Amino acid sequence: MKTCRKCRAEKAVSAFGKCATQKDGLKRCCKECRNKATEAWRIQNPQKHAQKNLRWIQSNREKARANRRKCYQRNPKNERVYQAARFRKMMENNPEGIRRVKNLRNARKHGVPEHLFESLETKRQGSCCICGAPPDVQKYNHTVDHDHTSGDFRGILCHRCNTAVGLLKDDPERCEAMAEYLQNPPGLEWLKSD
Repeated sequence: MKTCRKCRAEKAVSAFGKCATQKDGLKRCCKECRNKATEAWRIQNPQKHAQKNLRWIQSNREKARANRRKCYQRNPKNERVYQAARFRKMMENNPEGIRRVKNLRNARKHGVPEHLFESLETKRQGSCCICGAPPDVQKYNHTVDHDHTSGDFRGILCHRCNTAVGLLKDDPERCEAMAEYLQNPPGLEWLKSD
């Protein structure tokens, strides 16, 4: 039995953590009191706590991944909700950075070297290669367009242009036919002839 210095309660030896510098080899405060003090510190110092966590994750990558996997396996629904909330918060804090990371990841996926992608993005100032629209980071991210048969990178497109290219099945003749249709709609001729 040992008395806790904080709560003054007499508790079993197993209620105290180990400490090599103490004569009896146990910490002065019980685990319960230490946990309460740690929680109070976390609430008072959220920035320091976040930095401390980040340092631990960076130095213990494998353990951190294993912990995330365990959390996900225990409750996948909560984990997805947590990840979605975390991503929304990151988008609010740095939407341009998130957009850039997504695009780089997508470019790497299609075999585009980072420097080539960055030079194209700088040259086009992040705008769509077809319509020239700037990225709307809150709603849709610009997409790395690629040839669906060969997988080759073609450029950076906005959501609408990328969808249109996909719906036209990457066929230039269909695109030309659509442009002709929009410039000379046959409906006008039909109306004039009646």
